[in-house]
Amino acid sequence: MSNNIHNNHESSLVNAAIHILSTTRTNSVETIYAESPVTIVIDRVEWEKWFLDEQTRTFCTFYNRTGGNARVKNTIFIEKFGSHAQPHTALPNPAHTSEQQDNNGLLHAGTKRGRKSTVNFNEVWYCHRAGVPRQSIRNPGQTLLPCNCAAKVVFRCEENNPLKMYIEYHWQHTGHTVGSSNDIQYTPAGRKARHLIESMVNQQMTWSSINHAIRVDRVELMRIRNSNYTKIPAIKKISYQTVYYAMRKEIKRRSQLDHVLSASLEKWGTKIESEGGHYHYNNNMDHIQEGMFAFGFITEFQKEVILEDQTTVVCMDSTHGTCVDGDGHRCFLYTLVVRSLVTGKGCPVAWMLTNSETHYPIVSWLEWVRDTLEFSPSQVMIDNSDTEIKALRDVFGDELVILICHWHIIRAWKKNIIKKVSPISRAIRTDIVRAKRAAALDILFRMMSAKIENDFDNAYHDLNQYCVRNSSWDCSSLLLYFDTDLLNTNAYTESWHRTLKETYLANIHSQRVDGLVYILYELVVVDFMNYHCDIHSNLRRRVLNRAEKNRQRLALDLSDAIDFDAEMMIVEQHVGSITVASFTQGDINYI
Repeated sequence: MSNNIHNNHESSLVNAAIHILSTTRTNSVETIYAESPVTIVIDRVEWEKWFLDEQTRTFCTFYNRTGGNARVKNTIFIEKFGSHAQPHTALPNPAHTSEQQDNNGLLHAGTKRGRKSTVNFNEVWYCHRAGVPRQSIRNPGQTLLPCNCAAKVVFRCEENNPLKMYIEYHWQHTGHTVGSSNDIQYTPAGRKARHLIESMVNQQMTWSSINHAIRVDRVELMRIRNSNYTKIPAIKKISYQTVYYAMRKEIKRRSQLDHVLSASLEKWGTKIESEGGHYHYNNNMDHIQEGMFAFGFITEFQKEVILEDQTTVVCMDSTHGTCVDGDGHRCFLYTLVVRSLVTGKGCPVAWMLTNSETHYPIVSWLEWVRDTLEFSPSQVMIDNSDTEIKALRDVFGDELVILICHWHIIRAWKKNIIKKVSPISRAIRTDIVRAKRAAALDILFRMMSAKIENDFDNAYHDLNQYCVRNSSWDCSSLLLYFDTDLLNTNAYTESWHRTLKETYLANIHSQRVDGLVYILYELVVVDFMNYHCDIHSNLRRRVLNRAEKNRQRLALDLSDAIDFDAEMMIVEQHVGSITVASFTQGDINYI
């Protein structure tokens, strides 16, 4: 109940902020003070709201330029007199007085005499266009943000009255006209807009949903047109970059359980383990490569899916450009994907993150998966990767059937045909070169599509003859390229990685490793669990592959075409089992 109340409160605040930003438009800013600077005295608890409202009113953003020594004193002031949201007057603390006396009123040796030091709060904020004007190096005709604006705000709170804030407001801007449509191009999204976006991101809203919520309606667009584009609502300054920054900030806050990456990953592992999952963290590989690590994990839900049927084909693939390690080096995400028997769709069942392209982290991870889950797949499908093949052979032995993805094989074939089927002279016409290469690729396609061994052997014989006939084209090395005998497609894994990058990461590819761990564990797994629950609850239908659709259509055609009695297909029936003859092959029975 309390969560619902909190969410409703958050939603009402978001709606209120959207309304304010939609109705605050660029225009000449009203002058409300007679002279500049002006001194304003307000309650300290109210000063941040005043400052935020003033920036929204003037379409101006101020930045804190307080010096380092003053920042230290400000921290001491906050510790002594409370935060701005909950200020208080501090009680005297004898332990912190500058002159320590004994019970007789005598000063102890080493104590300072003289006037007692005071602790005041001081901050200086300057307009976002303060600074020396300069031209853009990349675009010489473009003037950059600074224009020597003299506007600033000085905040001061004294310890003899810590509940009041004294504001020295230099409100007169120079070098630009605040609130004008010309100035808005130099104005960043205001703090109120950024607070709005942070609230929406905190409610798990994505760029698509945020973009829909802040969309300007037809009436407002007509108002902008009728004003000759001089009255622009403040909400128009919210861009994808604003949301992107807020999302990165929120992911960092939620994912970095420690400033040090290794400690953060250990804490993530402990969290995953406490919630029924398993994790593997191997950072003891400096003897192979300095800083090399492997972090893998499996949730309780993924464990159930991967153990549903170990006879199914397991897809393994890696993708880069998803995260970086503590030193900013790019990392790689390895995923095991199987087709769920419940949903009929590909489901990631294990992940591993590493900063190395070698096979050692893969071996470390796969050995852990094998030993932890007693997992021993019969077939694994991969890309055309020698690194992955070596790791799989080291862990599961030569008995494992390794399938190579059709798409990656074809891509590699085309690349190698261009390299290995080379004309002896540049004078040979382009169409002749293309025809030679197309003939080689056609033979390779016949080898790929061979359904029986004899067809494969015939195609391989044709490839031999082709290379002999065209020996002058230097294509004999093409024969050395074939050492795998089973081909298929790695579509489940490719589809999963595309979904990860487009739906969950968008353009957020440079977060730390623990940021991706957070996304995978808290968002991705939850979505797959949700889909799984929907299938069990009959809220969605199971996805059928092509073979299942063909079998279903065949069964329906049989029952529709003739007066087919299904009972005639029953061979024998016992308690708990039934044997049925095949619809298409009379010598096969199914139990």
